[in-house]
Amino acid sequence: MPAELQDVLQTLHALLEKTGRCFQRGALVVDVTDHVRWAQGVVKKGRKRPMQKTHDVFLDAEKWARRRICSPHCPAMTLEARTAQVEVRLSAFKGCGESKKVALVYLFAVNGRTYMYIKLETHPARSVGHVVAAAARYGFKHSGGSKDVATRREDDTAALNLARANRRVFETPSGNVYDTAIRAGSEMYIPSVLLARLISRSSSTS
Repeated sequence: MPAELQDVLQTLHALLEKTGRCFQRGALVVDVTDHVRWAQGVVKKGRKRPMQKTHDVFLDAEKWARRRICSPHCPAMTLEARTAQVEVRLSAFKGCGESKKVALVYLFAVNGRTYMYIKLETHPARSVGHVVAAAARYGFKHSGGSKDVATRREDDTAALNLARANRRVFETPSGNVYDTAIRAGSEMYIPSVLLARLISRSSSTS
């Protein structure tokens, strides 16, 4: 039986807690090139949701070009949207001290490699709770979340420094390519080799 997204995320956050990098907020970008069928299965289980412009950077080539942290010296690359945004419900996910009920997910490709964008959220997009939480976070600048968690990607404004920290957590050759040519901000990058380990561990424990 294929590993569920929730199980993979739970395994990832257990690993992150051991490294002292509790990143349960903000976005993840996962290289799913070697696991496209698994990724497509995840998307098929989700519900389509209205586009939120704060989460569409990898679906909009012009926006991505502006946001790439390598700008203005980026290598030429082609961005291609593969799926629409969907919401995947999480039944009992808790990572780094905070519960999440929804994962916002979509697939995109850069120069032939396929990636999955994941944004964990406390409330579904159409709920009142989501509107209130978004207003508090982006309108009134309240940090939100568990006060016991010291590190949040969304609260780190130094994207380049975060990219270096990301590499210290998961040191892989492909990580350097992502950080130097594709990265659009403070998202955490999960290379294909790590995803394989997460899926394997999640499948064996589910």
